[in-house]
Amino acid sequence: MSRRKLQEGTPLRHLLVAGGSVAEWAAFSDIEWQSRLDSLVDTAQRGGAQFVTVHPHEMTEASLPAGSDLDRLHRRIDRDGVRIVVDPVVDGRDRILGVVSSWSGRRGLTEERLSRALFGEAGEPDLVVILGPADRLPRSLVWELAYGELVYLPVTWGDLAVEHLRTAIDDFARRQRRFGGVD
Repeated sequence: MSRRKLQEGTPLRHLLVAGGSVAEWAAFSDIEWQSRLDSLVDTAQRGGAQFVTVHPHEMTEASLPAGSDLDRLHRRIDRDGVRIVVDPVVDGRDRILGVVSSWSGRRGLTEERLSRALFGEAGEPDLVVILGPADRLPRSLVWELAYGELVYLPVTWGDLAVEHLRTAIDDFARRQRRFGGVD
């Protein structure tokens, strides 16, 4: 992973939101789902982000309503200079395994190449907003937690509002990022 220079006020480029379960997402109508994604894009754009990634906080297959279509939730949208990717894969280890398994040149596999394969042009997330209690890390985020700044919001996916994200982005803007280092 790239370790950026230590500085205060590092611009927000990539916002990752981990919240709710796939069952909660599936309960949203198509209109509600699109509205939620639109508000994420608008808020991220105001905060300067070019990329937004959304992962569930948790899921058990048994919690999905009968006939749920995960493909309906998966999105990759470019809008107004912001790319949003919604990935309902809950286990971050599965996502990493998928990338590594498809890699033809495993000999040349480095941390930097794996990061590029996982995040593409977006790069590693700068800010990771986790909805829910601060004592639980989402299984969906294995790699993403390494250097991203974490902000926990004690709200559910259904209660997430623009003001919550603005607060998280403002908190991020005030931080002095150390990328794993110490003063």
